[in-house]
Parts: sequence; C-alpha cells; structure tokens
Amino acid sequence: SLATNDAVFEYDLLIDQSWNNQAFIDLFGFGNSVPNSQSNSIIWRSRVHPDDRKKVIKKLEDSYSGTSNFWSDEFRFQKVNGNYGFNSQK
Repeated sequence: SLATNDAVFEYDLLIDQSWNNQAFIDLFGFGNSVPNSQSNSIIWRSRVHPDDRKKVIKKLEDSYSGTSNFWSDEFRFQKVNGNYGFNSQK
C-alpha cells in the first residue's frame, strides 16, 4: 500500500541521485522511471515558473554551498498538463 498521496522528490547531493514516487511522476511527468537523457535536477529546475526560477535556484544553491543550512520556499511548478501549480518546499 502507498504511505502517502503526496508527490515526493528527494535529491542526494553526495551521490548526485534523485528518487521520487509514482505520485510525483503522475503529477509532473518526469522522474526516475521515465527514461530521459537529462538529469532530473536539470529537469526540475526547468519546471520552476520563469518568474520564480532565479529566486528559487539562488536560495537552493545557497543551501548547497553552505551559505544557508536550510531551504524553504514557495513557488509555481509546471505539471504534466502544462499548467502551473503552487508548490511549498520545506
């Protein structure tokens, strides 16, 4: 049985691998079980709404570099149907 209906995406910085559940694939149209030649992290960044992308990526990269220990944000994210949904990342 499934533990959640939430779309879950995790990214391990140390080994540069991502994991997601089927709900994530169903909602956003990409993930580990979808063959593609691009890294999921590149695809993920491309799906952030253009008006939010610069702010979101800067805060995310600050957390990667150690400038910040924590990343929390709200932004629009493109779904598989092309529409944008509101996403809260904590």
